[in-house]
Amino acid sequence: MISLVSGSHFMVTGLRICNIKPFPVANMLPGLLLVMPFSALWAKLFA
Repeated sequence: MISLVSGSHFMVTGLRICNIKPFPVANMLPGLLLVMPFSALWAKLFA
């Protein structure tokens, strides 16, 4: 789950650098902080 969020951040940053589509990358940063507790909860419940 963490690699999914960080991978999407890398992809969006690349699209922004290449001037393909301007994404608000700073608005997506809280997702990195939110995915860690959700990932731990998922592992505790289903693993």
